[in-house]
Amino acid sequence: DVPDQLYNVFLERILETIRYELGRSAEKAYKSLTIKEALSIFYLNDQASLQTYINSQEKEAQENGCKWEIQGDRLVFSKFEVDRGSKIDADRMIKRMLGYAHELEKII
Repeated sequence: DVPDQLYNVFLERILETIRYELGRSAEKAYKSLTIKEALSIFYLNDQASLQTYINSQEKEAQENGCKWEIQGDRLVFSKFEVDRGSKIDADRMIKRMLGYAHELEKII
């Protein structure tokens, strides 16, 4: 029980953050988990809520080269290679933005 109902918003956000970090770690550390282990690790109550959580993690998992799926009584983390070539070149983008900022400063 929480002292004020406003705490529930913060507690839910903290729990989402914890689940997110656990998910990123689990997909790197395990090939699979039993459904029971997954429910315990992600602080979920049933397989339906686990499936909902898996669906919500699809984009992040794919960006990390992983696909989550329930196969029988296990949550399986299937790994694959990610093409990083289509990502933005961060160094070039930073230099360009700094150049724009410098030019804007000259104008002002």
